[in-house]
Amino acid sequence: ERYAVECEQQDPAGPEGLPAQMHRGFIALAKGQYPAAASHLEKALAADPGNVTAATNLAVASLYSKQLSKATSTLETLVKGNPAGSMTYSVVFNLCTLYDLQGPDGLAKKRMIQVSSLIQEPA
Repeated sequence: ERYAVECEQQDPAGPEGLPAQMHRGFIALAKGQYPAAASHLEKALAADPGNVTAATNLAVASLYSKQLSKATSTLETLVKGNPAGSMTYSVVFNLCTLYDLQGPDGLAKKRMIQVSSLIQEPA
């Protein structure tokens, strides 16, 4: 936590800046304070919508807050916004896991994302 405070003091954006929101989100997540973590990570994602780390951790905080649909939509929005940059192994794996948790309705979506992750963009 001390490191996060030091970063906030050095960042011109202060406590509302992207690094501060990311740090505060990670700290809250580690402490099991999922709604607080989600709040900070939402601010971070608003500042940088393509931030894979913020989106992934927001999805985790949402899932632990029993908000499965929010967790899923967070990662879907990330992938739709930048498929080439966000289709990492961890995002695809987490999204497929969230689809599994949705039950039978999520299976078709899971198959689509698995197939999409295999398709390579032409050079």
